[in-house]
Amino acid sequence: MYLATNHLEDNSQLAYELGLFCQKIRILEENLAYKYEYVKAEVDCFYYAYKHGLEDAFDPLINALLYFASADAQLNNRISDYKIILEILKLIEPMIKETSELNKILYRKRIGRYHYKQARIKHDIINKNDPLQVLRLFGEYQKALRGNYLDVIDYCLEIMSYPIFDQTKVMKDLFLHLYEFQKLNYGFINDETCMDAINEFNKEDYNETEYLLKNIDNKYSYYNLGILYKNGYVGVDDQKAFDYFLKAYELGIIEASYHLGVMYSLGKGCNVDVDQALKYANIALQNEYYPAYGILETIDSDNVKTYREMKYQKILQKYPILPKISKGNGE
Repeated sequence: MYLATNHLEDNSQLAYELGLFCQKIRILEENLAYKYEYVKAEVDCFYYAYKHGLEDAFDPLINALLYFASADAQLNNRISDYKIILEILKLIEPMIKETSELNKILYRKRIGRYHYKQARIKHDIINKNDPLQVLRLFGEYQKALRGNYLDVIDYCLEIMSYPIFDQTKVMKDLFLHLYEFQKLNYGFINDETCMDAINEFNKEDYNETEYLLKNIDNKYSYYNLGILYKNGYVGVDDQKAFDYFLKAYELGIIEASYHLGVMYSLGKGCNVDVDQALKYANIALQNEYYPAYGILETIDSDNVKTYREMKYQKILQKYPILPKISKGNGE
């Protein structure tokens, strides 16, 4: 298909530079049909460069693929229906599994942005009284959220004010649970002392983000540095992430208790310690960070089964849509 490239010599750097050249022309071009042709050339070049060992080509490749799908939809006078996206993602799935942690993060972000754009197109044209259309739009925003595109929250809340959601409280709970999970796992604390660093993060200058956060030296910067190292934006470093989360927690950042519980349960940046994992999971749950229940699920120890069941029943009172816990030995 579009990813077949056989006209370039074995030179990944040349292919990458040709891809960037096509990208610049495509941005300047106004005719959509020509843009479509240029982006196909981009895909060709970036794919070839990445497959021949140039990691830097991964992110522009994903961008080009998503633009390709969007341009294809526009040329055919329709909103993208994912058929072409699914076909493309199937082709590049092995690449995603093999790439670096940073590229995986960038990939999620790109996919989230794509779904966000598609949702915004649909948002103003759907029939708000058509349950199927509304639920599909809601699903689109949820996909954007899973890609860590947190700007969707206001639009989701607007959708949840539609009459159709009066009888679907479960979906509201599910969304809010998902939002909290993504925010805890990927989101920074937006304290004013960290805004310059967060602005650099939004520009995807992660090294500058790290530099600025290290120079702030307060509890908010410690927490945000933990997020930076845990998720691999400047390379995964579990030890640094653990140390910064612990500093943040000791200075009063309750959100850090969730990460400490996860890291103690998995032995990341520390030795596996069930008691400590339970301690921090309990602190997070007491402060209504319900995604911390996942910490309990990762602990494989007979002496916590009763505790897990008891805590789970309390959580069910607030989030009845979570799956029921299996009892006994995985039955």
